[in-house]
Amino acid sequence: MPKATIADLYRVVDWRLEHPDTLVYDLLADTGQMLDNVRHMRWFRNAIAQALIDNVKRYAHLRLD
Repeated sequence: MPKATIADLYRVVDWRLEHPDTLVYDLLADTGQMLDNVRHMRWFRNAIAQALIDNVKRYAHLRLD
């Protein structure tokens, strides 16, 4: 399997925003936000991406700028 790219990572972020899971709900709880209020915000998409980088081996080699 080829290494994941940033584009792959953000495709997963977009999918998780459409199909929220524990990771998304934990981030919402940590920030005191509601999904409909932040799903379009860059900082929240980046928070999901960073959580995936930190917790999913497939994305561990990626870095957000």
